[in-house]
Amino acid sequence: MQNNEFAPFFCDCVGWPRDRMEALKLLIDEADDITLADFKERIGGEQLDETSRGLGYVTADGEEGLRLENDYHVRFQIHRESGVPFMVHSGIEIVYATPEQIDALEERGQELLDELMTLDDDDQDAFEP
Repeated sequence: MQNNEFAPFFCDCVGWPRDRMEALKLLIDEADDITLADFKERIGGEQLDETSRGLGYVTADGEEGLRLENDYHVRFQIHRESGVPFMVHSGIEIVYATPEQIDALEERGQELLDELMTLDDDDQDAFEP
């Protein structure tokens, strides 16, 4: 994202659209870890604070309680190819992307699935997306 254009919240994996499951699989399978600072650059501080408060974290200086950056159950990731950032909070993926980005991932995931379905059993064992 450029020019202070932050990735919008798309969905979390709990409410993920059924017709976009291949996109979610690709996000998870093809992700790299990033820092909280990098994640914040991609989604914006205001949106990160809103998400943090919604999850029960302390966001203001001087407040007592658990801060997002101190929770070892949280990791920040980015999809290598599309640049879609997401946060994994206690095993739940919280994704920030445009619908078009998710559509492109879904299309690619469906192509990989179709390719896998045409392989015989020996070829499937060696298949790597």
